Amino acid sequence: MQTNYRLCNLDFNALEDVVEKDRQNGIQILIGGIIYRDRSSLFTQRRSLTRQFGPGLWDNVGGHVEENETLHQALTRETTEETGWTLEKIDRLIAIRDWNDARGPSREYVVLCTVNGDLDHPVLEPDKVDRFLWVDKSSLDILNENRENDLSHIDIYTHALKILHDRSAHL
Repeated sequence: MQTNYRLCNLDFNALEDVVEKDRQNGIQILIGGIIYRDRSSLFTQRRSLTRQFGPGLWDNVGGHVEENETLHQALTRETTEETGWTLEKIDRLIAIRDWNDARGPSREYVVLCTVNGDLDHPVLEPDKVDRFLWVDKSSLDILNENRENDLSHIDIYTHALKILHDRSAHL
């Protein structure tokens, strides 16, 4: 599956009109959240080997946006389902990923976000996820595990760390 992506650093609040146009054009909409906890540490979880799509891949939280859901509502739901945490804040839109598969065209809006909960003990979905990590700049290479020629994930995580680093430099 070929994935196209673009990195960005945009205000999240202006997206809902764009998303509605995408839906009208028949694009499946997904939301992806890259959770951070200290401006240098990002959450990732490994999809179990029994998953139909992306078995064994390290991934962010997120999933499909239901028909009558906003991006914020969908990420709130997905975060709780996948980690047991509650979404605190969506900061920025940092990437847009596009691909086609058997279900047709898909677009994932990837955002930086924070959560509330016990960050050292997420409640993972055992049939969907088999491991989690907090990664930093020195440990990003693990994101390439089981990925064949797809650098989008590591590029997006690297971009997230750069945004957080640049923001902390201005404080």
